[in-house]
Amino acid sequence: MQYYYASFTDMDDQITAEQEMQQNKLMYDDAAKSSKMIIWSYDPASKSAKMMQSGYTEEICRKLHVPPVIENTAETIVPYVCPEDREAFRSSYRAMDEGAERAECEFRFQMPGQETQQRERMVMKRVTDKDGRLLNVFCFGQNITEQEKKEFDYEQTLRRRDQAYPHALGSFRLNLTHNWCGEGKSSIPFVQEQESGTADGYFREFSKLITDEEIKADFQKRFDRKLLLKEFAEGTSKVSIEYPVIYPDGRRCWRDGMLFMLKNPKTGDVEAITYTLDIDNRKKNEFIMERIIHDHFDYIGIIHPKAGTFEFFSRRPWIDYGKIGEIRPYDECRKYVHDQFLREDECRYFDETVSLDAVIEDMNANGRRTVTYLRTAEEKTECIRLQYCWLEKAGGDILVVRSDITESYQKEQKQISLLAEEKHAAEAANIAKTEFLSRMSHDMRTPLNGVIGMAYLAQKQENPPATAECLTKINTSAKFLLSLINNILDMAKVENGDIDLHYEPAPIEEYNEYLDAVIRPLCRERNQQFILQEDVDTQNIPLADKSRIDQVLFNLLSNAVKFTPEGGTITYSISSRPVSQNRMEICHRISDTGVGISKEF
Repeated sequence: MQYYYASFTDMDDQITAEQEMQQNKLMYDDAAKSSKMIIWSYDPASKSAKMMQSGYTEEICRKLHVPPVIENTAETIVPYVCPEDREAFRSSYRAMDEGAERAECEFRFQMPGQETQQRERMVMKRVTDKDGRLLNVFCFGQNITEQEKKEFDYEQTLRRRDQAYPHALGSFRLNLTHNWCGEGKSSIPFVQEQESGTADGYFREFSKLITDEEIKADFQKRFDRKLLLKEFAEGTSKVSIEYPVIYPDGRRCWRDGMLFMLKNPKTGDVEAITYTLDIDNRKKNEFIMERIIHDHFDYIGIIHPKAGTFEFFSRRPWIDYGKIGEIRPYDECRKYVHDQFLREDECRYFDETVSLDAVIEDMNANGRRTVTYLRTAEEKTECIRLQYCWLEKAGGDILVVRSDITESYQKEQKQISLLAEEKHAAEAANIAKTEFLSRMSHDMRTPLNGVIGMAYLAQKQENPPATAECLTKINTSAKFLLSLINNILDMAKVENGDIDLHYEPAPIEEYNEYLDAVIRPLCRERNQQFILQEDVDTQNIPLADKSRIDQVLFNLLSNAVKFTPEGGTITYSISSRPVSQNRMEICHRISDTGVGISKEF
């Protein structure tokens, strides 16, 4: 007879437990791998270590050819440990051999196959049963090379920040994660006034310094702790703002507030360093330049001759062509103005004067160039001036400035029109004057010719010596007066560019009679001595325009009489010398004892 026995056991709990254990093991392995942790057990009695044969530990041992069991563990591994750390490494194992509950150390090592030195943090812990008997010593080793590098970089970053801004007016350390503020300095004691000691409090008090409401609102929006944490997670590491403050003495100064964010590798907290810089001079220079540009220039640009390109450095808001800093072909910019704003009669002149070749040629010759052209926009004509000069040195980039000089141009055109009108009026008045003088001269010459004629007839009669002398002087003076009237007539001819010289014999005796009749009487009236010195060729009589010579010499002699004081002396010398056949040179010299003319005059 056969008997069969069957037993049924509910395995669900066991299977579930095994699955959970397997899942926990996988999670443990993942955690060990993520933290670069290797695990092994150590037997103090045999001084041997048994490496864990799964997960990250198994992977590293296989990669570095570490056996599953390491005999005489400390001395076997110590050759790969940095000499400076070997004693600390041995001490940890020695402590466990001597019954210590826990030991830990950090050491540097380099195993065969590793390119660089690594740093390890080792923790050893004794595990006993309830009676205190040793069950095992569990050991954990974590590679902290990357962590150490992060900590080093963190400290270096802090140091570099301080070195980069040695003249900062203020600097503070913030912990954005835990909302903490401290470790700082400031030229304005606002931090001491905020009692919370928080990052939020720091930002709140900081905003009170900003005297521009628009900038203050922007600061409050951007310098929010939670927003900064979010932006740091998205890759932002620096936030800055330029703002004005007013000091107790009433000075308004500009500052640059910068906040640098970084993660502390030890704590994982997001920290921040703030710096305040003095940018007052820079901002005021910017405001001055902006005001100058706004008031005097349409734009300032830079031409790159070698590349044949142009870019705006600054410009008025209403200029909608291109963007500041955008580099465009120079000829494209020139063509845009040509097509959009120039009348047909202005195009050729504009193209020739602003061509890059013409600009460079003039710049090489003169160091600068100015071009003025008429621009038509919205049925309004404007006068535009372009000024070119080297930006740094000859042959480099060219600075070009455009100005609207329409107002000056219109004033200039109006002035030109007024001058033309005044010139026309003056010419008309001059013509009227000339015509008047011409008529008057003709009217005066007729009776004067009668006087000369009657004097001539009287001289032909038998007269007493005194009367004859008087008639001679009358005749000489009348002829001189006639020459003056003729000169008035000649003024019209001079203005018309039509004047003739009339040559006739001019004997010295006739000239002497003129001096006796006109100049000597003037000298006697002022009690002046008139000395005449003559050294002339009386055998040859020159041909000359006597009236014009008399006019010039009379002006010189009458001025000598006028500016020589009473009792003074006027010396008049006449000399002649032949210069060629049938030609002679006659020299007239007049000197006096008057005040004379200064060298400066």
